Amino acid sequence: MELPRSVRTARRRTSGLLATATIAAVIGAMLAATPAAAALAPADDGAWRFDFGTAASPVAEGYQQVTTTSLYTAETGWGVTVPAGATLFDRDRTGNRTPADPVAEDFVAGVDWGFLLDSVPVGEYDVTVSIGDALTTASSTNATVTLEGAAQTRMTTTKGATTTTTFRTKVEDGQLTVGFTGSGLGAYVNGLVVAPVVPAVPSDLAVDRIAWNGVDLSWNTADGATAYRVLRAPVTGDAVGEYTQVAAVK
Repeated sequence: MELPRSVRTARRRTSGLLATATIAAVIGAMLAATPAAAALAPADDGAWRFDFGTAASPVAEGYQQVTTTSLYTAETGWGVTVPAGATLFDRDRTGNRTPADPVAEDFVAGVDWGFLLDSVPVGEYDVTVSIGDALTTASSTNATVTLEGAAQTRMTTTKGATTTTTFRTKVEDGQLTVGFTGSGLGAYVNGLVVAPVVPAVPSDLAVDRIAWNGVDLSWNTADGATAYRVLRAPVTGDAVGEYTQVAAVK
């Protein structure tokens, strides 16, 4: 039996709505399933290492390559920042160091620019900056580094040389902000290493009491430490098992 025209139209409309809803649901599921960009993980020692240079120059082992186009985005969580109207340039000086030095033999440069690194836990960090032009006939260079808005001691190099200086800063908002300024053609940056400041190991650790359900431990405080974690692992013969935290002391 043929259905009235109004019913057939209603069914076609309903089918169209269902198809649209299904497509929307599939797109929504795909978007939801797309993972967020992962933050740049530090090395096993907790440090981030960056080698600045050209896209074709060698990159030091364990370093992240940084070029003039490695601009910061929230998705990558790290990168170069350049004020409006400013420009950067780069050079590859491979072959000007014996033995070869992938960090020192290339650079990114500019008069006023910066670098951002996200997902940096709150704490103190040693920031090591390398500047200079390894070309033997190159002029001397200079750079003033700014960390978290505070200008550090001005760095300078002699002709055809590079230099490295370590500065200490504190990150309180999860993002390290670095600025570079230099006279002439600007600050020539070869490398950047961001390493957490690790307090000294507590001294004179002693076991004061051993009981069936616990032990009493004591130690001398370490400069720079704000808290201590007590870990425990099972030991069978010479084999030490996995450590787990059993206490935290402030």
